[in-house]
Amino acid sequence: MKIDVLFYPEKLKNVEDKVVVVLDVLRATTTIATALAAGAKEVYPVSSIREAFSLKKKIPGALVGGERGGIKVPGFDLGNSPLEYQNLSGKTIILSSTNGTKALTKASQAKNLIAGSIINAKAVANYLGRLNLDVIFLPSGTDFQFSLEDFAGAGYIISLLAQQKKIYLSDQAFVSLKLAQNNSPEEVLTRSFHGQRLINLGFQKDVEYCASLNLLDVVPVGRVSEGRLVIESSRLFR
Repeated sequence: MKIDVLFYPEKLKNVEDKVVVVLDVLRATTTIATALAAGAKEVYPVSSIREAFSLKKKIPGALVGGERGGIKVPGFDLGNSPLEYQNLSGKTIILSSTNGTKALTKASQAKNLIAGSIINAKAVANYLGRLNLDVIFLPSGTDFQFSLEDFAGAGYIISLLAQQKKIYLSDQAFVSLKLAQNNSPEEVLTRSFHGQRLINLGFQKDVEYCASLNLLDVVPVGRVSEGRLVIESSRLFR
């Protein structure tokens, strides 16, 4: 398996025949995994606030969540804190965030699209191992800049994948792996620019939760339905 890690979404091109793992560790992909583990039926990632409100009108009972600048959007049912996403049996979630949902929609045409994070790293690694295809890890970044926690998040998944498959790493993937091997998730997330910003906004518990390695056994996988990306929990290979 060939493994590559990009620096930020703008580098992603021609994904129709590729497996893409999108990471927004702080916090969108962590929130998506948490919502699905809490029983949500599906999650619709959308890029804009306007699109989120518009889609809610079309899906009775849907909950809208997300943030801008780390803060819950006025009028949304939920923010982007994964700790808010509990007891969601059968619910549809519409999620819009500053970085992560934009990266997910950019990768929506991938042959296989997965939302990865630290909390489901092992589950994602197992899924990728059984797919046995070349993989591109796509960090969402922070405000169009390199994101330490997403780059390391890819490394934690790669380290687990390397235990079960022979893999070939690009230069970026090698650096990502070494970063993960030499730093705990807690160190990375609290050191990162975005982690510090969230802590200053009062989301210390979110940062701690997002650093919980292998907490959940859920693999969020994306598909395009009626022109929209929708993410569901995979039962494949279980």
